[in-house]
Amino acid sequence: MPDPTPPQAPAGLDVLTTWIGRAFRLFGAAWPAWLVAGLLAWVVLLACFVLPLPYLRAEITPLLQPPRGLDDLEFFAHLTASLPHLLLVLGGVALLYSLLQIFFVGGFVRMAGWQLDGQEIGAADIFSAGDVFWPLLLSLSQVMLYVALGACVCVIPGLLLGGLYTLTAPLVVVRRLGPWASMTESARLAKQNMPLFVLLNVTVLVIQGIGSVLPFALGTIATFPLSWLILTVAYADIYAPRETEA
Repeated sequence: MPDPTPPQAPAGLDVLTTWIGRAFRLFGAAWPAWLVAGLLAWVVLLACFVLPLPYLRAEITPLLQPPRGLDDLEFFAHLTASLPHLLLVLGGVALLYSLLQIFFVGGFVRMAGWQLDGQEIGAADIFSAGDVFWPLLLSLSQVMLYVALGACVCVIPGLLLGGLYTLTAPLVVVRRLGPWASMTESARLAKQNMPLFVLLNVTVLVIQGIGSVLPFALGTIATFPLSWLILTVAYADIYAPRETEA
């Protein structure tokens, strides 16, 4: 049965600093769990690129060092024979990376939800969101597609679409809505105060970008979980304000 009084977006922009401050305090209160969880995610995601390197090198070397004496037509035939297999492997690596990243997003959001509920969290909780993986995958895949298409047209549509679907992940993981229902609910809420949710999305992107500046994106150990903690705090402040009181 639909909620007769659906949650409403806060008015103004002041609440954004409240959400960010609350998230930093929560992160600081359980920083060992958050940092170790971030490290686990970083190691697994990095392994997606590192482990296939010897195989990729073996595939790429013949492309860069073709047999001598080939004319242009023979060289083109050499490339077309080897390149599809290499692209297939690269595509598989990218797909695995994306799937694992979405899986860890679910884990970070669940950790945040549990911490907001007053539960003790641990680094292993990052692996706890397998039950919502498929709806999260379907919803975030659509969001990323829409944002990418919007960014191709112009940066502004991409930012607007990102703001529109900012709360999709918490709605799937914490509220357990389906893929389309979570996106619809996020959009309904964001339309009530688009500047707030666009700024929230931009803030999260900036925080994640700061972490990726360090070599091997080492800073994402902290900034990646922190960004999802901020979004979950925003979700909880709207849908369960008692749990986010300072």
